[in-house]
Amino acid sequence: MSDKKDYLSQLAVEIDGKKPESFKEEKLERVERPKITLNPKMLGVAAVILVVLIGLIWFIFLRAKIEMPDFVGQTSADVTAWVRQQGIASSGIIMKEEYNFNAEEGVVLSQSVEAGKKVKEDVKLTFVVSKGADPDELVDFPEDVLSMTRDDVEEWIDENKLEKVRINQMYSDTVEEGYVISFDLKGIAVEDFTRSTNVTFNVSRGPQPAKTVTVQDFLDKSQYEAESWAKSNGILIEVYESYSEDKEAGIVLSQSVSSGRTMKEGETLIITVSMGKAVTLPDFTMMSEEQFNEWNQENPGLLKIKEKYSDKSTYLLSQSRRAGTQLGKEDDKVEVVVNLGLPVLPANLGVGASYQSLVDWCNNERSKGTDMFAGQWGSDQSTYSYTYPQGTIISMQCSSYSTNEVYACSGRLPLDARFDVVVSKGLVVDLNETNLSDSTAALADFMTGLGFRYTIETTAEHAGLYDASNPGVQLTSGDKIYEDHEYIIK
Repeated sequence: MSDKKDYLSQLAVEIDGKKPESFKEEKLERVERPKITLNPKMLGVAAVILVVLIGLIWFIFLRAKIEMPDFVGQTSADVTAWVRQQGIASSGIIMKEEYNFNAEEGVVLSQSVEAGKKVKEDVKLTFVVSKGADPDELVDFPEDVLSMTRDDVEEWIDENKLEKVRINQMYSDTVEEGYVISFDLKGIAVEDFTRSTNVTFNVSRGPQPAKTVTVQDFLDKSQYEAESWAKSNGILIEVYESYSEDKEAGIVLSQSVSSGRTMKEGETLIITVSMGKAVTLPDFTMMSEEQFNEWNQENPGLLKIKEKYSDKSTYLLSQSRRAGTQLGKEDDKVEVVVNLGLPVLPANLGVGASYQSLVDWCNNERSKGTDMFAGQWGSDQSTYSYTYPQGTIISMQCSSYSTNEVYACSGRLPLDARFDVVVSKGLVVDLNETNLSDSTAALADFMTGLGFRYTIETTAEHAGLYDASNPGVQLTSGDKIYEDHEYIIK
C-alpha cells in the first residue's frame, strides 16, 4: 500500500511540484445509501396515464364506430350501397323477402339492429324486404265494368295494385268516348281473378274521324271495280244506269267526282253505268206468230212468255211494257201473253176418265184465263154402273154458262164451259149360279177378280155370300152386289 502511495505522491510532484490534499492519508468511513420513498400523488398520475393509454387504444382500434342508419322505408339497394361504403362484410347481411300490400317491391320493412346503434365491420344484420302485393291474391272484379270509364279502370288498377292489366283504345260508333266497350279475361272466370291475371279492357275512342281519300279514274272500268274501291275506303256509292251504243253492260260511263280530287270517308260517289245497247220494244199485239218468234230469237233473254186462252184473233194478247220502251239485257224481262185460242178438252178426260182429273184440269185452265168448271148438276148425279168403276165419268154434257148453248165436248169450248157429268158410284154385278159357287175359295177368287171388298169368316166346302150391312140374309142368284159395299164369306 505504501508503495502505491509513494508512486502517486511522486506523480503529483511531477505535475505541479506540490502534493495534493487528496493524497493525504485516507480515512475509511461507512457510507449508507438513502431509502427511496414513493410519492402517492405520482402513483395516481401514473395510473391515470395508463387508463388513458388503454382508452386510446380501445377508442382507436377496438371500439364499434359505425352508426346504424334507419333503413325502414328505404330500398334494399340503399342497404347494399351503405354496406359497401362502410366496408361491412357482405357475408353477414341477410335479406328476407315477404309479400306486403302497403310497400313497393324492394322496400325495407324492418331491420335486426335498431337505428343509431354502433356496429363493427363484422356485424351480422338481417333486413326484411317487401316483395310487393301478393300476385296470387283474389281481387274483386267490377260487376258494372261496361259502365266504367278509363279513369275508373285506372283507379281500380291502382287501388288493387294489379300487374297485368292492358287498356286498349279503339273507335266505336255506339259507345261513348272513354267508356269500356268490352273486356277479355283470356278464359278466366271473374270469380278466379287474381292480382296477376291477364285482362284487356277495350275503351272507346268515340267515332272514327273521317279520313280523306283520293278518287281514282273509273271511266271505262267495271262497276265492280268502282264499288270495291268505295267499300275499302269507306266511301258510299250510288249507281245510276244508262244505255250505251258502244259500252257493254257494267262499264262506268261517268263519275260525280273526277279522278285526283279528294273525298272524305262517308261521302257519296255517284257513278253512271252502262246497261249495254238498248232494244226498242215493238207492239207485239200487232205481230203474227212467225214475226214474234223471229224477234224473240234475235233478242234472246228479254221476254217472259205466258199463255192465256182467249177468243181474240191476235197471236199476242198483251205486253208488260209499252211499245217504244228501251230495254237492256240486264233489265227485268218483259212479260208477253200468247193467245192459246179457245180451250179443247183433252181426249183422256172424257167418258171413262176420273172425275177428279177433270176437276183438276178445269182448276188449272182457269189460271190461263178460262172460267171452266166441272160438276154434277143433272138429275142423275151418280149411279152404279155395269161398266165404269167408282169415281169415273159415265156421261158428260158441255155447255156455255153465259148462254146455256150446248157444245160438243170434243171440239173448241167456250171460255165459260160447264161440264155436267154423271159419276159412277161404283160397279154393280148381277149374281147367278155360276159366280155363286158355294166353296169359300171360289167365292174369294170371284170377289178378288172384281176388286170388291170382303172378309172370310170361315173356310168350308159350302159357303155363302152376305152383304156386311145385312149379314143375316144370304145373297142368291138374281141379287146385285156393289163396288162400294163390303161383303162376308161364311
